Amino acid sequence: MIYNRNCARLGWHFLLLLTVGASAAFAQGLDGAYVLLKDSDGTKPVAGAKLELTFSGVTSGSVKLFAVRPGETVRDSGTYSIAAHQITIHFKEVDWAADQKPYTFDGCTLTLPFMAVSSSSGPGTSAWTREDPKCTGQPASSVQAQSPKPKFNPFSADEIITEGGQRSTMKVYATENALRSESSQNGQTVVTIMRLDRNVVWTLNPQGKTFVETSGNFGSGSSPLEQSSIGPGCKAAGEEQVGGYLCSKVLCHMTLGKQTYSQTQWSAQALGGLVVRYTDNEETLELQNIKTGPQDPKLFEVPAGYQKDNSQ
Repeated sequence: MIYNRNCARLGWHFLLLLTVGASAAFAQGLDGAYVLLKDSDGTKPVAGAKLELTFSGVTSGSVKLFAVRPGETVRDSGTYSIAAHQITIHFKEVDWAADQKPYTFDGCTLTLPFMAVSSSSGPGTSAWTREDPKCTGQPASSVQAQSPKPKFNPFSADEIITEGGQRSTMKVYATENALRSESSQNGQTVVTIMRLDRNVVWTLNPQGKTFVETSGNFGSGSSPLEQSSIGPGCKAAGEEQVGGYLCSKVLCHMTLGKQTYSQTQWSAQALGGLVVRYTDNEETLELQNIKTGPQDPKLFEVPAGYQKDNSQ
């Protein structure tokens, strides 16, 4: 049962780390100014016109509209929030609005779930480009193609686990493709290593210098990364300090198999969206003493001299 508990917890933690890290828009937020390119039906601003949106806040906050065209200037303001690739946005005057609708953002091109200048009354989207030297002057298609995949930042940390009134500590080391945990259970040291790149989980017994090897099937539908997902019930809940880091707080429901659970997570903006605290109805996980940087590859290998235990 030690293996099952540790493996489940490691898979759960990998889900939290990589789901947040894989979302560029969530990690970096929309904070900044954007100029309208066109609507999804091809309609563009008339010659001499400019429509600009300015977002203030990482995952929630205020948004301002400045629109100018020959003989007319329009200003408006509103609020927005983003979570799990969905956006809620409302203005005071203009009728652009969305409630938890899908949007996309690749770091330069932002696609919002409403048309801005088209006379069509049907559904559609509008594409905006970020006013940033690396984005302006490039066609939206080339920006999309050149947008780099967010890079996972390796780290080590102490993971504090509170469950049923009991508190325990587990040391964790993480890279993009591997995670190692070290804990003490019943006076015995237990080490668990998950290797996503090899589809394998190793549970080490340092006392007996043995290890148990189990297939992870991370490339199939049984991967813990695929069994769980952050659903559309997520919503931004402002910002809070956790362990000295300013964090974006998100409330959402997570599906694990056929069960749905309520959970809250805090992701540190300075750590690229790393989840530093997670809580649900059963337990709380919090990372402390976080140290980012390259990890020793030997931490994610079975040490020399260990014998494989085939009895389990």
